[in-house]
Amino acid sequence: MTDEILIAGLKRKYGELAGQRRAAMKTAHALKEDMATIRATLKLFSAEAELAGVKPIAPPLAGKWFRHGQCSRALMGILRTAPEPMTMREMVKAVMDAGELPKDDRAAFVATREGVRYTLRTQQDIVGEGSAPRRWRIAA
Repeated sequence: MTDEILIAGLKRKYGELAGQRRAAMKTAHALKEDMATIRATLKLFSAEAELAGVKPIAPPLAGKWFRHGQCSRALMGILRTAPEPMTMREMVKAVMDAGELPKDDRAAFVATREGVRYTLRTQQDIVGEGSAPRRWRIAA
């Protein structure tokens, strides 16, 4: 009985992965066609243009978990009410709690961490103190 349930679950998971693979392949094919179109258009404007040196730009990680500005606003609110400066890990956990993200999901943690890092780089009124682990607060 348990083998049948296990086999049925594995078959279902295999089917899900096969569907994801098919969708990824369609997306990859569409991207390849778009790149060929851009390459041809570029050649129209500049015959000697080289694309070999163009580096790929990775899509943002946080886009799946947060709407535009949501992570920054959550972090700023948390730091405003924090009684003392916070470490990166404390900030990430607090933002995940505020956004009601799953605590045991590694992808959510990484995306939140990258969002927090981006906010720390771009917000001029957040300052770091000390050495590792560095603690962050809003400048007075």
